[in-house]
Amino acid sequence: MFGHSRGAFTGAVADREGLFDAANGGTLFLDEIGDASPLLQMKLLRVLQEGEARRVGETRLRRVDVRVVSATHRPLDDGVEHATFRADLYYRLNAVRVMLPPLRERGRDALTLAAHFVERAASCAGVEPPALGGDVADHVLRYPWPGNVRELANACTYAVRVAGARGTVRFADWPPPPLRVEASAAAGLHAETRALEERRLLETLERVHWNKSRAARALGLSRQGLLKKLRRYRLGPPAGADDDAGDDAADAAEPVADGVAAPAAP
Repeated sequence: MFGHSRGAFTGAVADREGLFDAANGGTLFLDEIGDASPLLQMKLLRVLQEGEARRVGETRLRRVDVRVVSATHRPLDDGVEHATFRADLYYRLNAVRVMLPPLRERGRDALTLAAHFVERAASCAGVEPPALGGDVADHVLRYPWPGNVRELANACTYAVRVAGARGTVRFADWPPPPLRVEASAAAGLHAETRALEERRLLETLERVHWNKSRAARALGLSRQGLLKKLRRYRLGPPAGADDDAGDDAADAAEPVADGVAAPAAP
């Protein structure tokens, strides 16, 4: 943050300017300022208040003229109230305050961001950017996104990887909601999470013609885990279909890759 001089400590083989030196005459962005340690808060206050910084290993102060922009996910006024954030630093930083609404309050901005993240993920994967299916777009708009933009970016990366070269991201390609969500969103998510999981189970089972062994592998579950979910949602094959009889035959007929023999059916 403030740099050091040659010989200030073991490994300091040359002078090194700090971030405030590098940003002199410009702007320095400090992310997650609410997580700064008490010692760092004290040093930041001196720089902001006096316009001076001292490198480690030096005695002289250097004048710096830096505009500081900071961001935090923590409410700093709460930190001041609970004595985890210095009040004097808080008032120094709080000259101009900009509140960024969470993703769940930004309406159709979520779709614009999703399109950006899909394009970025597709570029990394070496495929053409797929479009979001209608049911996926509806989900993006309805889901409360407790993990905010990071959760959306990860979901888009997952979906692009699963969809591959297919031109559209289907709902079956979209990751299921996390098992744990923030307590504030948990109540509202419960019913939707169950509905999404049930729909994902049905779509996968129908795709593999109710072969439970293949469905379990596609969902990343053990066979017993899949059976437990089927009992929970009271799901069964269509009338007249024998879901158990086809399992062994379908498994035996499934193509074997790279010369590895398919495991024997239990």
